[in-house]
Amino acid sequence: MSETLNRRDDEFRERMQTLIDSALPPDVQERIVKKIKDAAYEFENQVEYWLKDELAYLLAGYVEDMANRAIEAMLAGNEAMFRRYLHCEHGGYTGRDREHPVIHGELFEASMIELRRKLCDAHPDLLKTERVLDLESQVAGLVTEVNKREAEIERLRDRVRNCDRD
Repeated sequence: MSETLNRRDDEFRERMQTLIDSALPPDVQERIVKKIKDAAYEFENQVEYWLKDELAYLLAGYVEDMANRAIEAMLAGNEAMFRRYLHCEHGGYTGRDREHPVIHGELFEASMIELRRKLCDAHPDLLKTERVLDLESQVAGLVTEVNKREAEIERLRDRVRNCDRD
């Protein structure tokens, strides 16, 4: 069947070429072909520019989303998903199961190993420090709330004392 279709395509192409050759002189055909090629080139450039421009935006959004997911998984205590987002799943490719060559005097690290190292090296005490600050803020808020409640209790006691006197 495909042989029949190929033969029909070839026949149709030959008839169209004969018709075009009889209707248009060669110099007009060349100008038309040049315009078609120019339009196709312009279209290709526009598509390439759009892909690169949109790809950068979409890729940045994807990276941000994956970083947010990793942090949310970590905060939720979902170790499996956190490991997945950091590429250190049990049984998955972690970057550890291959040789680690020295390139130009420096140990090569796969991207996932480098990311984990950078997370630890950047500010080793940052998470602890920020958590302490979070807790201090919460304690300050609770102290303020307790002080308000104690003042309200004292006000109510004064009211009760005043009612007893009357």
